[in-house]
Amino acid sequence: RRGLKKSKPSKLFGKKALVIVYPYIIERFRRGLKKDETNKSSVSFSDQSNNLLQFISDEELPPVLPPTGIDIGQWEAFYFEFGELLSNVCCVQPCVNEAKEDDSALLWSTDRGVTELQQRRERRAQRASDA
Repeated sequence: RRGLKKSKPSKLFGKKALVIVYPYIIERFRRGLKKDETNKSSVSFSDQSNNLLQFISDEELPPVLPPTGIDIGQWEAFYFEFGELLSNVCCVQPCVNEAKEDDSALLWSTDRGVTELQQRRERRAQRASDA
């Protein structure tokens, strides 16, 4: 248990490990959606022609589908948004845009988003006082 942070947002993997693991997770989903004949989803990440992971066998990287009762479209949307938040926090340069607040700071900060929420409140209060 050495090296683990007490306030790590992910229970199993940290940000750096998730950046490595995430493409494998998405490939498993892509394979599951490809094999599912009843799939009527919007195909957001299910078609990736330039994916090197496609050459790994199904035995080594088995396909998965969402658990029973979970809508495929919502399942795809969740993992797509999760990937966006993961890539935003792992940018080499901070992806700061005042017009669009970055929710990855809420998810991945070690203080569980307390500082980010406070900064957002202060910016909103400043905008209200300026108006």
